[in-house]
Amino acid sequence: MSLDQIEALFDRTYTECKKHVEAVIAPLAGPNADVDALRQETFERFYRMLLNDEVKDVNPKGLLGLLRQIASGKAIDAFRATARRPVDTVDELPDASAWDTVAKIHGPEVAYEHAETLRAINRLSPELRETLLLREYLGFSREVTAEILGIKRASVSANVRRAKERLRKQTAEPELPHLSLEGGTA
Repeated sequence: MSLDQIEALFDRTYTECKKHVEAVIAPLAGPNADVDALRQETFERFYRMLLNDEVKDVNPKGLLGLLRQIASGKAIDAFRATARRPVDTVDELPDASAWDTVAKIHGPEVAYEHAETLRAINRLSPELRETLLLREYLGFSREVTAEILGIKRASVSANVRRAKERLRKQTAEPELPHLSLEGGTA
């Protein structure tokens, strides 16, 4: 293809596929990702492939599939890069004003439960915490979670189960001895 044909194909593909690429990137890259930057990197890679004559199938469905593949790779790389950065667990809870708002809206019991749940999640191991949040909070599939964390799909299910068990144990109220009506313990 000539340079003019490549640029025309690129412009048409960009216009038609921009939203599709963003839809692939947003859920995979995580909530703090710069979707616009990853979209730009995806299309830059696509343009380089066009210039190097690496694209054989130029029909719209083939190009969309290629762009999805590039976008998912870029998004997963971005997520892994942020996952590798050391993250300090939150030892302290948000400031009092945040809990006052929760307490005013839902009551002090709910605010206390939220605080205890956050403490319990922070006490989980990083792998259990990450798996639990990716599956249960962000709603990623088992396959995507396994790929992001670099673990087996079966490990994803096991990690979620273990995390939930530990959270139940950590947030369960301590057992009180049963008191009989006559006094003393039963």
